Amino acid sequence: MSKKELVANRECGECNLCCISLLIDCPELTKLPGIACENLKKSGGCSIYTKRPPTCQDWYCQWRYIPQLGDQWRPDLKGIMLSNMLEGVPEEYSHKEAFDFKILKDTSIINDQDFINVLAAFIEQGYACFISTGKPGHASTKIFLNDYLMPAVSTKNIDLFKSELLTAIEECINHPKEKMAIKDGKIIRL
Repeated sequence: MSKKELVANRECGECNLCCISLLIDCPELTKLPGIACENLKKSGGCSIYTKRPPTCQDWYCQWRYIPQLGDQWRPDLKGIMLSNMLEGVPEEYSHKEAFDFKILKDTSIINDQDFINVLAAFIEQGYACFISTGKPGHASTKIFLNDYLMPAVSTKNIDLFKSELLTAIEECINHPKEKMAIKDGKIIRL
């Protein structure tokens, strides 16, 4: 996606969760997921903003691209960072965008009707949807949600939807996390 597609008059504001939650592995900057970037100022903002690497200049969460997501979807407010999935998407979904709903706070998100409505609509429209969680310094675990949630979406059964979503989230949380480290400027898995 290009910057031309960003929602007009929508800014990151005080949100800097991409500077914390994302894994960055490029020649100019290496950062482990879930750990604040060394360039993130305590007061917020980037200390190298005008010279930040292309990876940082070009990345925006999907809240910045999707006008239907209201202000409450800013990641620091919603507790979810919505990103495009580029790898690991099942072949039958490769013709459309795929999305990762990264849980940044806790599992109470299953009681957020706005989140449920958006996730159900994405699945109903044929987008591949994943949920992910992680621990600082560890690879995120991603769970493909469509198989879990399609029966509940197609029957509009909210109780089944919440139950299956909670099962997927718990599986994601309880899955062993692969520890990562930086060695000689490169990300390694331990």
